[in-house]
Amino acid sequence: MLGVWSFNHRASKFGSDVSGNTIDAINFYRDWFGGENERCIVAGDLNNSIIWDKTGNDNNFNNINDHFVELGFVSNYHSLKKEIFGKESSATFYHTKKESKKYHIDYMYLKLLETKSVELGAFDGWIKLSDHVPLITEVKPHL
Repeated sequence: MLGVWSFNHRASKFGSDVSGNTIDAINFYRDWFGGENERCIVAGDLNNSIIWDKTGNDNNFNNINDHFVELGFVSNYHSLKKEIFGKESSATFYHTKKESKKYHIDYMYLKLLETKSVELGAFDGWIKLSDHVPLITEVKPHL
């Protein structure tokens, strides 16, 4: 399992050699993700959505998702809920803790695991603790 907290354009505070981009982490850990028969989970705050994609940016969410798919991963939320990226019915992040500024930017990608259930924490129950709500998943091995 690899936990992700992408800093994207804000990573420069850690030095000029740090990008903070998810796409760079995918490329760096490509071999670590294992062969075609190894289970793996990549989950966390990607700080990204297809709604912000701009032409020519390697860190576009669509590009990130394509790389995960190429490596055999599936977004558990989107797979189980049958929702399209960028058109999610539920949010995982509430900018400035306002319910009106909601986005889906947290993901769990599974490789050779199936989602039994997925739910998101409720805004009212979590907003005092964080501007994100948890993505809670039960998985089973892919047969």
